[in-house]
Amino acid sequence: MINDREVVDALASSGDLAEVARVVTYEGIRTNKAGETHRVIVKCGEYMNLNNPDPSLRFYVEVTDEVGRVARGNPGPTPQEAIRFLHWEELDRPEH
Repeated sequence: MINDREVVDALASSGDLAEVARVVTYEGIRTNKAGETHRVIVKCGEYMNLNNPDPSLRFYVEVTDEVGRVARGNPGPTPQEAIRFLHWEELDRPEH
């Protein structure tokens, strides 16, 4: 099993990354405001190194649907807050 702390410490100490996040991926189905159903990939990230002293920026969420639209939000101090700050309406834009 991978030890997150060891990986984060190694990446942070390599000098090549200013910030390191652990990212967990989820899949789901979403129906947009036009009534179209799309599979989505949800990435929830947690910045784990100590270079960022602001705990309100620790978690972020990004959702990508199967046609390539992306919804992001403002970071939050908890995963729940980051999800609450997500701009879901970005997935309701017309396809290109």
